[in-house]
Amino acid sequence: ETGPVGNLFLSFDATLHQGTQTTPVTTFVHPLTIRIPIRSEYLASADPETFGVYWRNPETGAWVHAGGLYDAATQTLAFQTTHFSDYAVFRGNAGFADLTGHWAKSDIERMAAKDIAKGTGTVSGAAVFTPNREVSRAEFTALLIRSLKLLPEKAYAKAPLPAAGVSVFFPDISAGKWYTAELQTAYELQLIRLVDARLFRPDTPITREEMALMMARAMELRGKLGVAPDATGTLARFSDSAGLSASTAAPLATMVQNGLLQGRAGLSNGKPVVRLAPAERSTRAEAIAVLYRLLKLLQTP
Repeated sequence: ETGPVGNLFLSFDATLHQGTQTTPVTTFVHPLTIRIPIRSEYLASADPETFGVYWRNPETGAWVHAGGLYDAATQTLAFQTTHFSDYAVFRGNAGFADLTGHWAKSDIERMAAKDIAKGTGTVSGAAVFTPNREVSRAEFTALLIRSLKLLPEKAYAKAPLPAAGVSVFFPDISAGKWYTAELQTAYELQLIRLVDARLFRPDTPITREEMALMMARAMELRGKLGVAPDATGTLARFSDSAGLSASTAAPLATMVQNGLLQGRAGLSNGKPVVRLAPAERSTRAEAIAVLYRLLKLLQTP
């Protein structure tokens, strides 16, 4: 469910003047970034991370999600558009019934308000998220691409598809699946690569190591990777860090150093320890939480 934020209903238009001729400008080849100031009284009454920008479809009258990332430093809500229209700021209210008391409740609700996190259905008429269910490789890839699409557009060096017009690049990815388009985008942006494995295994639960590798590539794509941390030192506090291969340790260290990935509590010889658990599977709640942190990191200048 969504509801309007105060009276933040806006209409944008532009006119091109050439001599005595005037031409209305309604669409753009490249996305235009618009920042909407959010007044203090609106910030005091609701979580601005659940605010989103919607545009009204003139043909159907329906309000369609257009994006929106809140910047606390400027108290603005930024979104991108390729057309002028009527816009409004709405507050998302996912209201999943199975999140009461869950550690990731706020992150999930914020990402649902951004149209990134989706529910898994209803139970007794109430929407549920199923936070502790394992997340598949296809699901995580789709969540990552939805997150990146909220950020300002950049000119990326895209990887060529295997053949002109081919949308199926792994043998086990079928055209027309709900995730095919987002996986193709991930492939073009080199977030997933044919050299990783011959098959993509879309329905296989994703591991924490695989998740870290894709997020590290997303950071590199956005110019946020920086200097690689000392993996040995960064991961020393985790009980299972010894013996990790360099290819496994590097993306995990990057995630830990940037506060994106946290350890899992466990016991070793009866004593509490914190493990990296790189080969263990991630839950839907964990995936949303790390992607929310990644989105906030990539949002910063």
